[in-house]
Amino acid sequence: MDCAKESGSLLSILDDFGIRVSSIERWESATSGAPDDVELSRNNSSQLYTVISTLHATDGIGQARPDDLLDKSTEVGDRRYLVVADRINLRTMATYRNRRIDYVDLAGNALIRFGDVYVDVRGRILAAKKTTNESRHAPTNLFSARRAQVTFALIVWPELLTQPIRYTSEAAGVSIGIAFQTIQLLRQSGYLLDEMNPYIVRKSELIDRWTDAFATGLRNKLGLAAYRGEHLDVLSGDSEAQWFISGESAVRSLIRPTTLTIYVDSLEPALIAANRWRRDGQSNIDVRQKFWKDPRQIFHEDRGLEFRDLEHEAPALLVYADLMASGDGRQREAAQSFRNSNHELGEG
Repeated sequence: MDCAKESGSLLSILDDFGIRVSSIERWESATSGAPDDVELSRNNSSQLYTVISTLHATDGIGQARPDDLLDKSTEVGDRRYLVVADRINLRTMATYRNRRIDYVDLAGNALIRFGDVYVDVRGRILAAKKTTNESRHAPTNLFSARRAQVTFALIVWPELLTQPIRYTSEAAGVSIGIAFQTIQLLRQSGYLLDEMNPYIVRKSELIDRWTDAFATGLRNKLGLAAYRGEHLDVLSGDSEAQWFISGESAVRSLIRPTTLTIYVDSLEPALIAANRWRRDGQSNIDVRQKFWKDPRQIFHEDRGLEFRDLEHEAPALLVYADLMASGDGRQREAAQSFRNSNHELGEG
């Protein structure tokens, strides 16, 4: 496993514990072997750590050697030490515990203590590494549901690639660890170039692959409810829910819709009542969970930049994917016309 994958795997483990890192750049530097300071936080608690990586530094049997790590006080002011490792055995865990050194390894063992946070996981075993031939036949799925959300966000808002990774995480609705891993996979698959100023290449191919995977993957995990309605226009009524129209109702200039696909941040009774949606009879309205967040809204919340969203149309990539996934020849034909006329779905 290379340093980038190890760094991402450790981030995912921390994410599973609800713990966030203050700086991905510092975290990558620290896990690659250069001691660096990183702040960990969960809810209202935080702690500054000096991260020390013992990845690949073993005593010959795959164990990190604690006696070689630190020969000084394990606490300096408000700073403490966090060891990251391939794997740590129970004896080494006890040594770290006694010296008030926190740790996390690639198997998911961890001891992290600060504020009201207490994580203590022991006994997990790191799965054996696959051989080269096995790895070729069992590639990581770039388009699993959560990774598909990240790829979606980067295709729709490529400017995220030059922003701190937490913005990609929030825009895609996934953890920082998943966002980091997906970007690494995109780079390894040849869809991202340039480390300093990354940009997407082979965009049309990436859109094709994302759209195919969406139909049988992410799309099936987003359903909230199905209704029958007399009209396909959406009235907000007293509902404050954000909603976005996709599928054929989003391209009325190309096709006369008979169905409505709508994404909402929450399914509020007021929205259902305002539109008189009913459960009886054949459904023609598909309500799904909105999984993305417009970066402009994030920048507004973080930096006070102006943002006023008056549009209710889903991003073009999602409209196209819903049309293609419909199984309806009319909609698939409209999808091609929509893609050909939409610069966001082009190669540039």
